[in-house]
Amino acid sequence: MRTGYKRRQRMGKWLLSAGVAVFIFVDLIPIFFTVITSFKSRDEYVYNVFSIPERWSLENYANLFEAYDVPQMFLSSLTVTVIPIFFIVYFGTMAAFAIGKFEFKGRRIFANMIFPLMSIPSVVMLFPLFRLFSKLNMTNKFGSVIVIYIGLILPFILNMLTSFMSSISSSYLEAAMIDGCGFWQMFHRIILPLLAPALSATTIVGAMWLWNEMLIAFIFLQDEAKRTLVVGLTSMQGLFQLDVPLLMAGATITTVPVILIFVFGQKWFIRGLTAGGVK
Repeated sequence: MRTGYKRRQRMGKWLLSAGVAVFIFVDLIPIFFTVITSFKSRDEYVYNVFSIPERWSLENYANLFEAYDVPQMFLSSLTVTVIPIFFIVYFGTMAAFAIGKFEFKGRRIFANMIFPLMSIPSVVMLFPLFRLFSKLNMTNKFGSVIVIYIGLILPFILNMLTSFMSSISSSYLEAAMIDGCGFWQMFHRIILPLLAPALSATTIVGAMWLWNEMLIAFIFLQDEAKRTLVVGLTSMQGLFQLDVPLLMAGATITTVPVILIFVFGQKWFIRGLTAGGVK
């Protein structure tokens, strides 16, 4: 009996490991082919689509920086990512603190509005938002995209932070109030440090979404000088021809910051995902 149990346990671990390996393989294959294709010439790509480059070349990257203003695109992507994520996380934490730890009139209404706001598709709001910002003369400006991003991501971040807020014992807040700590000091000296893992997780998730977002940036930032990296990829596709190695070079440059964010922040990301389940 004991031998059969150990055999089934080993078989379960083997199947789990095999499933994880297949999942990682399926995820890494597109990234692998994107990177190796970016080092191929057009002729080599046509005749050897799936092979390793016979001659590794940086020509596609050189042509990319020569034909397109990649640094400006990178700066635009950075602008519409860093500024919204700061406001979303900082003020989202304030709202989660108020909803999760204090009783006030309308608290339940605010808490119940989070899920309906999360369920509204962004595509439905594009036309009225474009009409609104056109009348305000805010099209082709970073401010319009930043405001829209904050409105779209804030409900998701608020929902995550509210659940994390429940893991903080109210005794900490009561002790701080007895010691004469005000709400503002309580927020910065107690809540923010205790929610550091959760804030890291929400920041990573929000930053990855904002960096990869294309539809809103494409519609509201039609000026070539303000295109983001993701939107810039669409301009690399010609009407009658497509330079795939050049496009893959642009995709590689666009993907690298997201990978770096996750690689360096994965420890905080995992801690943040598990923090809400620990009382």
